[in-house]
Amino acid sequence: MTANKIIFFTLILSFNIGLLQALDLSSTFNMGNLGFSSTNTSSTPHVIWGFSVTGKEDISDSIAFSGSVINDEISGNRLDSRLIFKSTYVIVGIGPSIASFNNGQLQPKPAINGIATVQKEGVFFLTSEIYSTFGNLSDPANDYSQLETSIALGFNVPNAICTFSFRNKQYTQFHSDSSAFVTKTTDLQNRYQMEADIHKKNIPFHLLITLGYKSIQRLFPSNDPEERSTAGIGSAFIGVGTIVKISKAFVLQAGIDSGLYNFSLSEELTPEDLPLYLFNTFLTATYTF
Repeated sequence: MTANKIIFFTLILSFNIGLLQALDLSSTFNMGNLGFSSTNTSSTPHVIWGFSVTGKEDISDSIAFSGSVINDEISGNRLDSRLIFKSTYVIVGIGPSIASFNNGQLQPKPAINGIATVQKEGVFFLTSEIYSTFGNLSDPANDYSQLETSIALGFNVPNAICTFSFRNKQYTQFHSDSSAFVTKTTDLQNRYQMEADIHKKNIPFHLLITLGYKSIQRLFPSNDPEERSTAGIGSAFIGVGTIVKISKAFVLQAGIDSGLYNFSLSEELTPEDLPLYLFNTFLTATYTF
């Protein structure tokens, strides 16, 4: 699976390297241990990671285009594109996506992604995003589906932006045996959080403070050989991070979430099976060409 990921991203980036001029280019890497192995028969906690590369260009004052190469630690690999229409109070974006290299083989799948935002600049914003594949069971023997949804509400207060958000990610692996019996294994991740982005005029860095709850669950098929139904972990966490403006064109953002109270969500995992320290860390670099 790792080799396929490397091949996928190398090909995409090589093909598009000539298009990365006059763009806002952003790259993110994240890693944590609130997850399970990509082997969908495992119920053991495991280190997971993901990364993405996104380019965005303003075509005019009201139209922008973005494209992303994404390896998500839960939902898997995909290539997004989006046309964005902007006005003073509303932002709407939609575009096609292609998923691939998610079940040990090429198997491209069509998908769609979209975003809608209502805002009053400097006062509040409400934004929602969705990504979903089409055509479940297009392969009669081995198939998959992906789904991501999110919603966020933010308010500007003196020297800070306070945001309340929810994000859900799902990845389902389908398998049909010789008798045409279809089974599925699903990974689910939910994240609820409150974040304060604290900043002050003319100071080139922000302080990010986050408090929230997140969970990961693996739902096993009804004919699981070990008779498992669900393996899950929940974690109440606190996070700290920063945004640093290195220059007018270059911005870094980094942070880490630390579990305050971690617990099992199923009988498949006991408290002793959980890592002593649950974490997630990320680093994002943005450069304006």
